[in-house]
Amino acid sequence: MIDNVWNITKSIALVSVVLLVWFYGNGILKGMNKPSTVPPEVLKQLAANQLALQNIQADSAAAKKLISDLKEQNGQQKAFIERIEKENKEKGAKLDEIGVVMSKLKQSVDLKNRDSDKSYYRDDEKKKFSYEFKKIYAKDAEGKPFPVAWVMYYPYQTDDKKWKSGTYPMEYHTTIIESQNKNGSFDRAAEFHIENNRNKETRGQEFPIKMTDIQWEKFELSDKRFYWWNPRVAFGSAFTNTDISPNLNLSISSYGVTERDMDWRLFTFGLGVSAASEDTNFNFIFEPFSWNLGNALPLVENLFSGPVISVDQEAEYSFGVQLSIPF
Repeated sequence: MIDNVWNITKSIALVSVVLLVWFYGNGILKGMNKPSTVPPEVLKQLAANQLALQNIQADSAAAKKLISDLKEQNGQQKAFIERIEKENKEKGAKLDEIGVVMSKLKQSVDLKNRDSDKSYYRDDEKKKFSYEFKKIYAKDAEGKPFPVAWVMYYPYQTDDKKWKSGTYPMEYHTTIIESQNKNGSFDRAAEFHIENNRNKETRGQEFPIKMTDIQWEKFELSDKRFYWWNPRVAFGSAFTNTDISPNLNLSISSYGVTERDMDWRLFTFGLGVSAASEDTNFNFIFEPFSWNLGNALPLVENLFSGPVISVDQEAEYSFGVQLSIPF
């Protein structure tokens, strides 16, 4: 039985080496045939008030350039970005992505209807309160008018009181949808419309506004660090020189991009059952470190392997390799 276990362990090691050589060799060949230019992002207009940005790849350089361009404008976007950067620094967070959606409301001039929407005149002592009232309309992307402001004219008031104007409390709605493709790139689509729920004639109606551009960049998550307290449970199997022990294990720490995107699991303890014994024989498993084979092997994700020490109920030690899949 011991010889069979040892042969299985050697076979697994050999298969792992072959797969590693195949993977990196294949990567080198692909790199030699890599095209010199990357296809540009596709900006497609879906409708007057909808735009889609497709095939977005994580690109830290492009994201930094977009932030730099926004800061150079020295406007509210600069102040907004700097405030978020300050808050992120205080709480140890990092900016992941940044997007800008631009829309444009067309200028509209209507000379067909010059009549007032409402008139009010008095001939008595309250004559000075007589006025003309007119709504100011804009047009949406489909050419439909909607009120955005109003003006009142008092013909019998003094020059400094002849005019009164105001804007309606418009509601601006932007909806952004993100989809991730199988190759890891992203597609984003945005929709923009305005609502004027102050007026009865437009209450509950949506007026699509023409979108002129959408810019979006995503930072590459490449910075890695230690997470000293990151308990992760996994199913594992220890292959040692004396036994095979399926087990449930718990790692205390990790190293990687995030707490879930791990390259290494550290200080792993487990409790397993011997597969070589006819009776129930428990084994205590300790694995000081394990590496994520999914970083190198194709079609594999979050499969960790590392050296393991196993102690059975008789206090006998054995050594080998463990494979674990965290969940």
